[in-house]
Amino acid sequence: MFEDEQFENKDLNEVKDENIDAAKDTISSTEESTETVNDKPLEEVVESKPDDIKGEYSGGSEHQDYNFKDIIYAKDSGHTIDEDIDSVRKKFFKKINTANIVNGVSMGLMIAAFVATILVVFLVQDTQWVVWMTFGITVAIMIAGFVLASIFNKKNKTVSLEYLSAFQNTLDGFIFASLDVTDGKLATEAKIEDQSIIQAHYFKTINSIGSRAVAIGTRKGRDFITAEVSVLIPPRSFDECNKKPEVLYNFDKSVHTFDDTNTFTTTTELPSNDNTLLDIDLSSEANNSNLEEKKKKDESKVNKKNNVSNITEIGLFGRYYSYDYKVESEDSFIIVLCGDKKHTVLPDFVDNYTPVFIPGLKKEYIVYAISPERISKYLDLNACKILNQINTNYIVQSLFISVNSYGVKIGMNLSDDIMELPLKRIERLGSFDIYADASKVVFDFVDHVISCDEKE
Repeated sequence: MFEDEQFENKDLNEVKDENIDAAKDTISSTEESTETVNDKPLEEVVESKPDDIKGEYSGGSEHQDYNFKDIIYAKDSGHTIDEDIDSVRKKFFKKINTANIVNGVSMGLMIAAFVATILVVFLVQDTQWVVWMTFGITVAIMIAGFVLASIFNKKNKTVSLEYLSAFQNTLDGFIFASLDVTDGKLATEAKIEDQSIIQAHYFKTINSIGSRAVAIGTRKGRDFITAEVSVLIPPRSFDECNKKPEVLYNFDKSVHTFDDTNTFTTTTELPSNDNTLLDIDLSSEANNSNLEEKKKKDESKVNKKNNVSNITEIGLFGRYYSYDYKVESEDSFIIVLCGDKKHTVLPDFVDNYTPVFIPGLKKEYIVYAISPERISKYLDLNACKILNQINTNYIVQSLFISVNSYGVKIGMNLSDDIMELPLKRIERLGSFDIYADASKVVFDFVDHVISCDEKE
């Protein structure tokens, strides 16, 4: 998980051109100034792009130089990725376990010494020298315990960082091989540039961005970046985060009409520790106010029983990809693959975007575009065939693909099976393969988009 990812508050991308404001003030003050401004047009006045990034960001981090090292893992057909990850775990587990044992013993001795001192004080009050001797021994034991614990904590932290680096080297090496990325380098302590996340044009307001383990490389001659990322947004309910567009538009900008004979259902998934599913048929019966009220009460009871909050601040927790391929601003689009509502946050930075109906694309996808008519070349039947291969599951919980004038930005919400360092033998085998397969399909789609542009 991410630790120590707090940032100072500051505004980002609040475009306020002080020169223009000053010029306007001057214009309103005197006629001489008006003539001067009109004679010399302001060069700062630039027409904004449809996919401009003018949202709010309450965090921030300065650019730093990190020590990137070569990714040395090589995919071996004789071993599965699960076996390779477990080999890394075993190598470091003994060191980490030893430090934990020492810490436990030290803490136990300090507690025992403290309890012994308390007992002596109350039971041997007449013999002061015994009390003072016990107190002295206790102090000595506690000091020794703190020193020992401090030494092994530092050692444990060093070993943990080495383990994280080895784990990421193995995982990124596996992913890079799957995506044909070359010249791979990794800096475990590196943070991805906040601007890269903002350029996804996905979150209108971001409270903070945490990241680690930035890996870079080259894919088909283009810069490739990936990292583990956590994006925090202002608190919103799951329903707000999953509110789908009420109207979809066709490529020709006409309103799409659905076949009324279709039966639409919605499924409310309850917390993972409760396997019950409530399937509500959207028929006239379901619209009955008493039934709706009962449904809300049932859901409230289940949430209360399982101590589940209906509010989330997590916009993205998983992997983030940045790929150096840009389209014209008017060609920008965002594709979202929705999963469970607890792990899905639809974009709210879509003021200039239109929700588009894509023929042949499965219903779990939602697509937004600056100009619907301009993305038809990208989202043809072949594109749908590629994208329909991806399914959300217990590993890939949801994802988005944002293609705009800043590049290709991809966010994948992933489970702890991928995001946490394994401290014991992997229970759900195949998790890393599922993640790699989804990543490969996503980039197959990106390649398709590039090929469409190259045909023109």
